[in-house]
Amino acid sequence: MPDEVVAIILTAIIAGTIMILSIARMISKAITSKQQTKALSEGGGSSLTQSELEKMLERVVASAQEPIVERLDMIEMMLLKQPALLEGKAEAPLTFPDVEEEDAAVPARKEASA
Repeated sequence: MPDEVVAIILTAIIAGTIMILSIARMISKAITSKQQTKALSEGGGSSLTQSELEKMLERVVASAQEPIVERLDMIEMMLLKQPALLEGKAEAPLTFPDVEEEDAAVPARKEASA
């Protein structure tokens, strides 16, 4: 056989092999993708359940409310110790030591953020 015919036959065999392997790879990817989609739709994967999400939100809200609740408790205790404040008869203003410290730090925070 002439060399040209052998080259054509080898080229056809190589091209056919590459085409068959490419088709097999595409089929394999499609099957894998379909299985992953099915697993995710059935509740698998890294998704949260509704109860897990609710518990997580409850913890976050509780931790966010904690400083506010502590501050309200402190105000209630101060008002209970000074009943004249409840009636509006107090002559001296109600002072909160830690609030004055926070107010002094506010301009520094504003300057730092600017």
